[in-house]
Amino acid sequence: MSIPPSHVPHLTGAVDLAALRRPSAATGASGTAPTGGPGAAIPQVLDADIQQISELIATTSEVPLLIELTSPRAENSEEFHADLVAAIGETAGRVRLARVNVDDNPQAVQAFRLQALPTLVVVVQGKSVPVFEGVLPRDEIGQVMEQVVALAAREGVTGTVDAAAADSPAAPLLPPLHAKAQEALERGDVDTAEAAYREALQEKPADADAKAGLARVGLFRRTAGVSLQDARAAAAAAPQSIAAQFLAADMDLIGGHVEDSFLRLIDLIRILAPTERAAVRDRLLELFDVVGADDERVTKARRSLANALF
Repeated sequence: MSIPPSHVPHLTGAVDLAALRRPSAATGASGTAPTGGPGAAIPQVLDADIQQISELIATTSEVPLLIELTSPRAENSEEFHADLVAAIGETAGRVRLARVNVDDNPQAVQAFRLQALPTLVVVVQGKSVPVFEGVLPRDEIGQVMEQVVALAAREGVTGTVDAAAADSPAAPLLPPLHAKAQEALERGDVDTAEAAYREALQEKPADADAKAGLARVGLFRRTAGVSLQDARAAAAAAPQSIAAQFLAADMDLIGGHVEDSFLRLIDLIRILAPTERAAVRDRLLELFDVVGADDERVTKARRSLANALF
């Protein structure tokens, strides 16, 4: 299954989505939680997390799914998304669009083998094909939509998104402070996002989502304008430098190298004096919050951390 490369720039190899095909009840940035099979009440355009994508894959036997992998840090990301939404609207319900913020979902970088942002991937009958990387002019996006519809038809996927589902509001809604923080992150305003998450934690100290959001904000701040290659080179040159290893671990996580990020800090704990370990442990716990307590890589790393400390 492929889209003709002569009409789609930057076409790359197929992406294996097998690792994403596991059920989850988690909700994403929009507050929607896709459930059920094809025909479920899922909007035509929605924000989604990586776990929701695994559920949406099941709907691609009826309607093709375009996955927009992006970040508020990507240049012209909001304008590009607006053009995509407009083009989706012209397909008369024949294509569904899900936007994934890779800053909130760092595992998406590895899962989709991302080389640039934004990247658009089409999924039909559970099979995925990268469509293009970067930003396209509005008229070229329309041409891509036509090719997606034609591709889906060749695969026997000719359904449309139910009109009532497309018009239904996202529910349940995010708490107001979480919604404020998410909207701020989408426009690149980390100061407002941080303040909103801190206020949410003041109101509810046990708010795990606010704690995770605050950890993500910290990660964005620390990695702004940093090169993964430079960070790794600095860490290799100074293996006992806590600052260098912290930055390399942050960049590993942003780049989707989750296990590498965790292992780097656990190895650092093993070579440091006991009096220096607390700061590294705290940073590692913060990165656990970014990835999510239920992630199997976090569970494994927690065991390794305990062994390193004791």
